[in-house]
Amino acid sequence: MTVCEQSGMKSINVKMLLGHDIGVSGHYYRPAESDILEDYVSHAADALTISPEHRLETKVQQLESQQAEEIERLKAQLLGYKEKQTRAQDISMESIRELRRRLDATEDKHEKALLALEHTRKFLIHQSQKEKYKHEHEKSTEAYDSAV
Repeated sequence: MTVCEQSGMKSINVKMLLGHDIGVSGHYYRPAESDILEDYVSHAADALTISPEHRLETKVQQLESQQAEEIERLKAQLLGYKEKQTRAQDISMESIRELRRRLDATEDKHEKALLALEHTRKFLIHQSQKEKYKHEHEKSTEAYDSAV
C-alpha cells in the first residue's frame, strides 16, 4: 500500500497516476483529471509534501473555521441571554407596576379610613358637647325652678 492509499486516496487513482495497468477497469472507470487531482490534493498532498506550508495552511483554515463556528455559537448564546434578560426585565417591570397599583389602592383605602375616623371623631366631640350643654341646661333649669 502506498502513502497515497494510506492517506485515503482511491487505489485506482493511485495506479492511474503511476501509469500502472488497471486492467478491465480502464474501460469502465474514466475519471476526469480534475477528479484525480481533487482526490490527490484532498488526501495525499499533505503526506507527500516536504514543505510544511500546505499543512500549515490547512491547519490555519481549520482553526479559522473552528473559530468562526465558536464565534457564531457564542453570538447565539449571547442573544439567548439577552432575550432571557429582556423577559426577566419585562416580568420585573410588570411586577413593579402591579405592586404600585396595589400600593395606590391601599393608600386610597387608608386615606378613606382616616377621613372616616376624623369624621367620627368630630361627630363624637359634637355629641359630647351637645350632651354637656344639655346637662348644663338641665342644671340651670332645675336651679331656676327651685328658685322660683
